[in-house]
Amino acid sequence: ANKGAQRLAIICDQYDQLTPNSAYLWIDPNTFLLEIEEHQTHRKLAQVIYFFRIFFSLAPLIAT
Repeated sequence: ANKGAQRLAIICDQYDQLTPNSAYLWIDPNTFLLEIEEHQTHRKLAQVIYFFRIFFSLAPLIAT
């Protein structure tokens, strides 16, 4: 999603010089959506890894 945010920043800076159609093409909604979905997938994986990290760090304490 970082690349999509960078494209939006460029469009905001140069919006006066761009036509609405060219701004839409720069945004590229399909690619932007794919970037967001990819980011959310990695976020869920990180949450699962974080959960197991906490679980395994507390398991010896709970077992004793």
